[in-house]
Amino acid sequence: MMGDCTPRKTTCHPFLSQPIMAGNWYNYTETLGSNEYCEINIDASQFVGRVVVDDAMTVGATYSYNGGTDLEIGKVLDVN
Repeated sequence: MMGDCTPRKTTCHPFLSQPIMAGNWYNYTETLGSNEYCEINIDASQFVGRVVVDDAMTVGATYSYNGGTDLEIGKVLDVN
């Protein structure tokens, strides 16, 4: 028997990029259990935001954003 294949949402840190953060690294470690997922809100509307997903065995990512049909500088990008 395979068990429950319905993923469970858990909480992950959001990321808000601001000019004061320039040149600094901010590290948040998220550990997900089997059959869990989280949504990470990355807001780079005030300043360039760079997000690295590192040391992951398997990562699936989709994105959505608020507004327009094309990604643009200054728009909010939600990765979940």
